[in-house]
Amino acid sequence: MEVDRPTEGSIPHYTYYMDESGFSGMSVIGWLAIAPSARQTVLEHLLRFREKLAADPVLPIPFEWPLHAVDLAGGRGGPLHMRPGHGPDAPMKKAFREVIARVLDELAGLSGVSVGAVYRRHATREQLYRDLVPLLNARHTALGIPARIHFDGNGTEQGLKGAHRGLPDEGRYIDTELVLEPSWASPLLQAADLVAYAAFQSVIRRESRRFLWDWYPRRLPEAEGPYPL
Repeated sequence: MEVDRPTEGSIPHYTYYMDESGFSGMSVIGWLAIAPSARQTVLEHLLRFREKLAADPVLPIPFEWPLHAVDLAGGRGGPLHMRPGHGPDAPMKKAFREVIARVLDELAGLSGVSVGAVYRRHATREQLYRDLVPLLNARHTALGIPARIHFDGNGTEQGLKGAHRGLPDEGRYIDTELVLEPSWASPLLQAADLVAYAAFQSVIRRESRRFLWDWYPRRLPEAEGPYPL
């Protein structure tokens, strides 16, 4: 797994890792907000967690295999369990699903990390993000600390980038450029995906995902939201 690394000598800033969840009737954006001094520690902690997960004799998820909330919630999680006719049995499906809970618990126990989510019904992620960025900019203006946002993407998401260009030059505390990178390259973005999915299920309450309904508030007791925006 290739992973992002802090840039040495950069100006201290908060770093947000964001991903989306939802369906055609609702968009959800979840995030990790990491304090300037904590990013390296948080990244290393999540990498150690992935090493433990890969070494689990019962549920071996390869280190290089990205964690995707939709797959895990469906009882899948690694290439060894994706072959037709060789799917996981019921106990293994439960174990895959509980990986989501384990990651949320890891996040809740880390210092220097805050978690949050917003949602909007009948909106695209671009519409939701366009209104989220000014709120975060106002927050960091009050803090007096700049912030940079990483979002899961392939670099072509112009609708997301436009939200940054719309901020006024004066009083801008959110970085001008949105960092778009694929989640497979970043365990931090993968964690954001699990946060967004747990937040989504806490709102939509899909019957087939009943086990997830209270994971966001119960396992992330200090988390923001999910708030309607």
